[in-house]
Amino acid sequence: MDIRAQLPGFDNKQVTIRTAGMLSGPKLLVNGMELARSKGAFRAVNDSGVEVPLKFKARFFDPIPNVVVAGSVVQIAPSMSWYEYAWMMLPIFLALAGGLLGALIGLPAIYASSHIFRSDRPVAVRYLLTGVISACSVVVYIFMAATVWRALKP
Repeated sequence: MDIRAQLPGFDNKQVTIRTAGMLSGPKLLVNGMELARSKGAFRAVNDSGVEVPLKFKARFFDPIPNVVVAGSVVQIAPSMSWYEYAWMMLPIFLALAGGLLGALIGLPAIYASSHIFRSDRPVAVRYLLTGVISACSVVVYIFMAATVWRALKP
């Protein structure tokens, strides 16, 4: 998912944040060109021609990070509400109670739910989809746990 960002000093440039993937971190693009990260920071030339350090500041299970521009934190999107976090974190119980297998099933479900909550779908659809993801993760966990238990049973 690409998000257009309004950063101070970059009014005449198109700054885009590409949210993190399952196995990759977020990316920063300026005028369509992906910037390389060096020592945790990106170097971008602002409208005045000055090179400015940009860093991502992660938010708890939120695919849209904040951006630190020359030491100042810029919020790209409003924080998710506590009830959105509570709803999407339902599969965390799998990770807590289900051990490694629960974590392998629950954490991707949380990841998918966080991306759905940040999408532009209608609110009811977001809650419905994330509820289906949570329910499916429980069903998959029960099936996998039963399969493993039967395979290990003497």
